[in-house]
Order: sequence, then structure tokens, then C-alpha cells
Amino acid sequence: MIQEVITNITSAENQAEEIVRDAAARAKEIRLKAESEADVILKQAAKDSKDATRLRQSNAEVAAQRKTEMIAREGNKEISDFISKCVVNEDAAVETVKEKLFTKYGNR
Repeated sequence: MIQEVITNITSAENQAEEIVRDAAARAKEIRLKAESEADVILKQAAKDSKDATRLRQSNAEVAAQRKTEMIAREGNKEISDFISKCVVNEDAAVETVKEKLFTKYGNR
């Protein structure tokens, strides 16, 4: 009977050691899997961040290009309008200069 109790205790200790080893192995597997998943998530987050930055930069470049084109169009229109006014006023200016020259120097 004592031998049976000792055998039961030894068996229980062996089972407990096996349970502890299995739990430690399982915990190690879970930790390694979690670290691997965290690495994948971190890499994906870095990629997503870079992609988002590139997209924002691209959008900013497109917006800047559109703004530049709009300013250039407005500037070209102002220049065109100014040239048109100069052409209209050119004839009057030429006539004024001619009159002054003819008045001062006559028709030689």
C-alpha cells in the first residue's frame, strides 16, 4: 500500500513535470508566433505609412502644378490684356508724337 502511494505520487510528479514542459513549449510557440505576427504588422504599417506619404506628396505636387498653371494663365491673360491696351494706345501715341514733331519742325 505504501508502495502504491509512492508510485501514485511519482506518477503525479512526472505528469506535473510533463504538463509544465508542455505549457512552456506552448508558451514559447505562442510567443514566437506573436513576435512573427508583430513583425509582419510592423512591416505592413511602415509600408502603409510610406505609401500614404507618397500619395500625399503626389497630391500636393498635382495641386501645386494646378495652382502654378492657374497663376500662369492669369498672368498670361493680364499680359495679353496689357498688350492689347498698348496696341490700342500705340496709334494715339504715334499720332501725338507726329503732331508734336510736325508742329515743332514742320513737314520737311
